[in-house]
Amino acid sequence: MYAYRRDAGRLVGSFVEGSLKRDFGIPTWTGCPFVVGFDSTEFEAHNAGFEYAIWTNQMVPKYGWPEMAQEQLYCSAAATAAHGLPRSLDGATKAMGLPYEKDKAGHAIMLKLCKPRPQWVKIKKGDRYFGTAEDFERLLEYCKKDVMAEYALSESLAILSPMERKIYLVDQKINLRGVHCDLPLATKAISLEKYESTKGNKKIRELTHNEVQTTGQIAKIREYINTMFLLDLPNLQAPTVDNAIEADIPDKAKEILKLRQKHSKSSVKKYAAMLARADKNGVIRETLLYHGAHTGRWTGKAIQPQNFPVPPSLSRPEIEDLIPSIMQSDLDTVELYRGSVSGLLSDTLRSTLTASPGNDLIGADYASIENRVLLWLADDRDALAKIRSGVDLYVDMASTIYGVPMGDVTSAQRKVGKQTVLGCGYQMGDERFEGECEKKGIFLPAGMAKRIIKAYRAKYLKVKALWYDVHRIAMRALTSPTWTTVGRKILFSHEPPFLFIDLPSGRRLAYKDPEIRVNRFKKKALSHMRVDPKTKKWVRTTTYGGTLVENIVSAIARDIMAEAMLRCEQRGYPIVMSIHDEIVADVPKGFGSIEDFENILCEQPTWAPGCPIAAEGWRGERYRK
Repeated sequence: MYAYRRDAGRLVGSFVEGSLKRDFGIPTWTGCPFVVGFDSTEFEAHNAGFEYAIWTNQMVPKYGWPEMAQEQLYCSAAATAAHGLPRSLDGATKAMGLPYEKDKAGHAIMLKLCKPRPQWVKIKKGDRYFGTAEDFERLLEYCKKDVMAEYALSESLAILSPMERKIYLVDQKINLRGVHCDLPLATKAISLEKYESTKGNKKIRELTHNEVQTTGQIAKIREYINTMFLLDLPNLQAPTVDNAIEADIPDKAKEILKLRQKHSKSSVKKYAAMLARADKNGVIRETLLYHGAHTGRWTGKAIQPQNFPVPPSLSRPEIEDLIPSIMQSDLDTVELYRGSVSGLLSDTLRSTLTASPGNDLIGADYASIENRVLLWLADDRDALAKIRSGVDLYVDMASTIYGVPMGDVTSAQRKVGKQTVLGCGYQMGDERFEGECEKKGIFLPAGMAKRIIKAYRAKYLKVKALWYDVHRIAMRALTSPTWTTVGRKILFSHEPPFLFIDLPSGRRLAYKDPEIRVNRFKKKALSHMRVDPKTKKWVRTTTYGGTLVENIVSAIARDIMAEAMLRCEQRGYPIVMSIHDEIVADVPKGFGSIEDFENILCEQPTWAPGCPIAAEGWRGERYRK
């Protein structure tokens, strides 16, 4: 562990902890360079939550160091992420062009000293750890280099604004507080899944004459079916399998596909993650990553509740009624209601997260918040009026697409309308739209995707205009010596090496090393450096108005939710999770109400007048969707 003291912008000193204690000893607090004025001392580190955990759980009880308040910690990784840079120290310093390179040899020494010897792990005899005095001296030098890199990085970036500082500290409190887990249910779920998996693997070996050994061998299953039954399945994704089962294919092929379908729920692996992450009291911490996305939205860590399957096949009452059957290993009842153990375990995943003993969970989810923010940002008053009067915009869109009265729109047509409203607001083209529909199990007739795109853009002219305004002004900002603006207080400025977009809340989105380049359509477009969301590499990319609008809208929606999180904490609703557009708090039974919680979430920020914010809540002992 390493950190440095923040004192009027000067690097005062550093300290190193960990395996050093074995040969050099850990200093008592009186020997630490930060002893003077500790309560008023501020510390900064990269991924400061880790430093805080080591300080609090190791240095305080074992070596008499004073307790540190979370408010004393600053995190350079948080500031780095807020500038759209790679989160790692090495990646961030390289992106900023700082003269620091990762000390790979020192990193290897650090890993060596932190891990127990293999023979000690097996028989627990002899020295538990590797390490010589020279190793520790080398580790100390490695830590010092990292501290200097952290300091240089911090000096090159603006610190978090006062509001963002508050939000970051709430994030740290939520992660430290954690959410409770039903450990017996998670344990039973793992044993049942293992039992069903064994049965499924045995069955698929019988059906394929040992050509396929497990239900998880997707490529071999597809190859076997295509070869043996003269089919041409491009993949074994859910829509493809569903369509094949409904088609006129041999019964044995259907049986194999149904078996694969039955055992395709990878979400059950999260039960093992729950057991691995929970403490002895069943509390799982560190589920949120502050500023995990470029727009400022949170992403998940540990058990990744953001990736839980949505929606469950069974209703909430059905799931809770079947939990006793899971605990009793009553597989007959499970298969009667759900058809497979893995299917039910996938549905039950959320219910495994619970309120703490004697408490309830209260949660609320923002209703279509990004679409509402988009229409507010575009100042589409007609659409906003429809929202306020209770018109279903999905039905309204479907009515336009299919040319039928709203009262005659079918559920299948509404589904297309919903996909259109949620998918086309950011300048999506017809080919991508068609592909996104197919992922949702919506298969459009030839040429219909183009007609839908045209229908959306004709209906939402102000949204379309917003794309082109943002694109034009973002590029103008690179050469304009003054601020440029669009819409509702969206300000653009070029302050090398960043292009900044100032949001209505006052927060800024940052785009590193912006340039104007020619894109694949041979048109001038904004180009900048970013972390590729798939490869995680630092790459140059070109963007356009629709994507920039998406960034802005997502960021505004995040700011609305973040300020609501502050209010929840202030009014006695301790937050334990945030999943996409949902906030979940753990409160004593009888405290507060769903209505009060919804009202807190829907209080309109002073910087977003007229934005139609709505939320729908629930209350119970188990998490739900």
